[in-house]
Amino acid sequence: MNEMNPIVLIIEDDPMISFGILSTLQKNNILNVKIAHSPKEALELFSEIKFDILLVDINLESNIDGIDLAYKLLMTNTVGTLFITGNVSNEVISKASKVCCGAFLSKPIKESDLIANLKFKYKEVLLFRKSFGNCTDSFVTMLAKAIKVRRSTMNISQFEASEKIGINYRHYQNIEAGKVYPKLNTYLLLLNFYKLDPRSIVCFGTNCP
Repeated sequence: MNEMNPIVLIIEDDPMISFGILSTLQKNNILNVKIAHSPKEALELFSEIKFDILLVDINLESNIDGIDLAYKLLMTNTVGTLFITGNVSNEVISKASKVCCGAFLSKPIKESDLIANLKFKYKEVLLFRKSFGNCTDSFVTMLAKAIKVRRSTMNISQFEASEKIGINYRHYQNIEAGKVYPKLNTYLLLLNFYKLDPRSIVCFGTNCP
């Protein structure tokens, strides 16, 4: 990874749009770029390459949308996320911001908006990695610690928490134990119930500097 040349993954099922974005990035000397036209391709590439930036179309023609896919990828690596969409509703903005604090690019994408947002997100990623680069806790572990702390301050049991949130008790136990990462809808329920800011979850990593 070069500070002036982020490694970018474009996830867009429309080839004309994806290659248009690629051309714009290359024009601006951003050359380390891969394209995935489906969630499957994105997952395969993500397992092989440590990306810095995701450019994700929200409305993928798949059984998983761009927000769910970004969430799944973020469970394994810290990346900056830019969502591409032709329809930005308040509901979509709320959901996406809770997942990964992503920025939005409306179709048709303006070159100035794309490059400015990409550079900003890349700086965020570099800063995050510099601050927490020595952290040995995974996001799953930090989330588990965060909800455990919140639950303790609320003075409720795991069973009471699972009942109030509306999720399976055994599944809640596994989440709080850091054994599994919750599906997106469950994650959003946890954030809402415990009033957690996703950006603050890293503060609960005890092995972080």
